[in-house]
Amino acid sequence: MYCGNHMADTVDHFVPKSQCSLRTFYWPNLLLACSSCNTRFKGDKHRGDGLVGSLLIDPTREHPFDHLNLRLASGVYRAVEGSRKGQWTIDVCGLNEGKRPRVRADAWVNLEDDLTGWAQARADGDHKDMRRKEWRVRNQPFADVCHAALRRATSDDAQRSFTDTDPAIVDLLRDEELRAALQA
Repeated sequence: MYCGNHMADTVDHFVPKSQCSLRTFYWPNLLLACSSCNTRFKGDKHRGDGLVGSLLIDPTREHPFDHLNLRLASGVYRAVEGSRKGQWTIDVCGLNEGKRPRVRADAWVNLEDDLTGWAQARADGDHKDMRRKEWRVRNQPFADVCHAALRRATSDDAQRSFTDTDPAIVDLLRDEELRAALQA
């Protein structure tokens, strides 16, 4: 729920038990997380925003990309301008630590390859290969890369976001058939 990796092997208490024992068994407070995010990074770190919410992005209540901007080519997260939640989440969850950015950048390259392969399979009328490419995209590690690309392709700043990307890839990210298949 935090770093986007597909290796969720622990259950994190979004609001730590140490800060609110009443939320220990409250379902919306229990999130799948990888052990690295849960223990090495987040742990018991949790701060309120001074009003009624958390400074950490709650992925069950808000869209992370309202606060985070993933630079696809580098795999680095940046906070959306003015988002304290975005920066706090990057820092607390170590989103740009270690190999994480490099792995996300690699996931972007793989996504571009799979999209190109999907387009070729569609042009060839090979529905089986199209489904295979769709499955690969939906099941790749760091699915946040695909979600960021899909969201950005239809945004107002798409031109600026994909300056180093083949325009055919951006067109594919906007393709209704592909979008429906990937978001199914």
